[in-house]
Amino acid sequence: MVKKNKSITRFDYPDKGMFGFYVRVAFGGKIYKPKFFSDKKYKGKARALTIAIEYRDLIEKEIGKIRSDYIVVTTSKAEYVGIRETISKQVKNGKTYTWPVFEITSPQTGRAKVKRSRVSIQKHGREEALKLAIKKRKLFEKEIYGTTSNFDNAAKKLKRRANLSKKKPK
Repeated sequence: MVKKNKSITRFDYPDKGMFGFYVRVAFGGKIYKPKFFSDKKYKGKARALTIAIEYRDLIEKEIGKIRSDYIVVTTSKAEYVGIRETISKQVKNGKTYTWPVFEITSPQTGRAKVKRSRVSIQKHGREEALKLAIKKRKLFEKEIYGTTSNFDNAAKKLKRRANLSKKKPK
């Protein structure tokens, strides 16, 4: 069985004399530095694949993408990966209670069970709840990968939003 390599596609087009591996790394809705690695140029299929894998790993590291062979397909337009705003619901003594929360999910690796956690927006306020959710997501990532993804942009967005809400309209 051939091992599948995430972000690497094999091209075999005998009619065009095109044989090799095409690398395209997708992250944050963008494709980064696609490149073709020809069998001919790299003197064989095995070497072309080795170079393609090295290139893919380099690009992922460059853009801050955590290396994983787990394939994620999503159409979500969520602002923060692994954090979504939802409504929590609980039934007590026949009465239904609902409140807004940020739900945090751990990154999925292989067949490991996905962990979930929630932060109440009602209890902490939206800005503070989001900060806590980002912090929990980082902990999940650190637990699984030993490092965290780049949430710096998220923190900057949060600060900008907080500053905008403090300004009073004239």
